Amino acid sequence: MRHATFTSVVAVIAVLVKNSAHTVAPSPTPCCSPRPFVPASGEASQDGGDVATGRGVLGGPEVQAATANPTPRTHSERPPRRMSPRYEPSVAADSVPVMSAPEDAVARQVRDTYDAVATAYAERSDGELPAKPVDRGLLAAFAGLVLAAGGGPVADLGCGPGHVAAHLRTLGLDVFGVDLSPGMVAVARDRHPGMRFDVGSMLALDLPAAWLAGACAFYSTIHLPTGELPAAFAELSRVLRPGGQVILAFQTGDDAEQHHRGEWLGKDDVEVTFWRRRPEHVAALLAAAGIHVHTTTVREPDETEGAQRAYLLARKAS
Repeated sequence: MRHATFTSVVAVIAVLVKNSAHTVAPSPTPCCSPRPFVPASGEASQDGGDVATGRGVLGGPEVQAATANPTPRTHSERPPRRMSPRYEPSVAADSVPVMSAPEDAVARQVRDTYDAVATAYAERSDGELPAKPVDRGLLAAFAGLVLAAGGGPVADLGCGPGHVAAHLRTLGLDVFGVDLSPGMVAVARDRHPGMRFDVGSMLALDLPAAWLAGACAFYSTIHLPTGELPAAFAELSRVLRPGGQVILAFQTGDDAEQHHRGEWLGKDDVEVTFWRRRPEHVAALLAAAGIHVHTTTVREPDETEGAQRAYLLARKAS
């Protein structure tokens, strides 16, 4: 695989965002409601791999299709919905309603760690996206793909303090967040009181089948052991509509590359494990779940990062 350099990727994404700005920018009557809707419980072509190089990093057929028709289409049919409760800022973590989430040692470790660092993590995330034009460009491409397909509900899975979900909302998406950590969800609600955030697990989403128009998983699969990825991607496929869009981001590395952290963000009593993976392996696991990658971007780490970053744009088979 040839890796796109940071400079060339930025240049190409800048052109894409400029050409499609009128596609994904908020309008006076945006497609997303002030508070993303959620469903009532119980409701009812594979693309060729386009590995990014210095040229045409976003030149896959899906992205070209998204930018060819710049007029967003709003979705007119929504499933019956349950009204969201009106959450107040500064909700205590132990009072956050919980979606179905299986508990095991790994899940408890991740939950407890992110509960402990939630406030510090949120403060660190404040300047993250503004300093990362590649991330913003790829999120804009993802938003354009969702809107070009007609729009609809989008889940930010592993949403953390909600900064990525909030950014996607500015791009016109009807987005809500899900995170395993009640502490993170409480922080996200405090920081973005007009948005919906729930506690839940990627392995058991409390969403009806074939409902989501898109899903974002920015660095949220890195804490799943490799053996759990097929189940996570099968669950993602279950809740996505045919043609639903996906964006994943993760650190690259050998599939057996496992890292452990016992101190993080000023907390010396945390325990968290994360994995780095090869993009082609993750793409193969997605394909096995019926979700096909059409654009792959790998960039070099910046001065704050220790490993290359991989981004996969994918679509569930129609």
